[in-house]
Amino acid sequence: MMFCLACHKGDPSPPLPCGPFTGIVQRDISGQAFGPGDGSDWAWKEDWCPEAESLFADRPTVELDTMPPDSFLAVAFPNPAEDRFMLGFLRDDPSYVDFRIVNEQFQHLYSTDSMIGDLHLVDMDSIPGPRPQNVRVYYRLVHADGTAHRGHGDVRITE
Repeated sequence: MMFCLACHKGDPSPPLPCGPFTGIVQRDISGQAFGPGDGSDWAWKEDWCPEAESLFADRPTVELDTMPPDSFLAVAFPNPAEDRFMLGFLRDDPSYVDFRIVNEQFQHLYSTDSMIGDLHLVDMDSIPGPRPQNVRVYYRLVHADGTAHRGHGDVRITE
């Protein structure tokens, strides 16, 4: 989904890059979903705005795969999170994941490249900024053949 970056000419505040960070997929400490979710989060196929694309400019170029991956599940739990959260990129092929965490002003907060494991613990001490805040995780799953799947997910950081 693309958002107009030049819209709202009469609005004194500029629109947020790649749209507002609204909604999360709520998950408990064990990763079980509960409550209403955000259907745009944690997908395997997504169009990105130029700001999201630029987050990965220093990484190898990939060809986007439009077919569903054989197996892939992207999650963040718990969500909302207080002192830490786990990012899970579960898959059963020889692939790696690059991800970037940004705030609503699109400032880079945290990143990892070439993650080959399924889980990555993010401690809130490594995420700068005010509390509470919503952050966005942009990720790309890169397969051995150079193709990739990509998406985003929002995480609510509480106090």
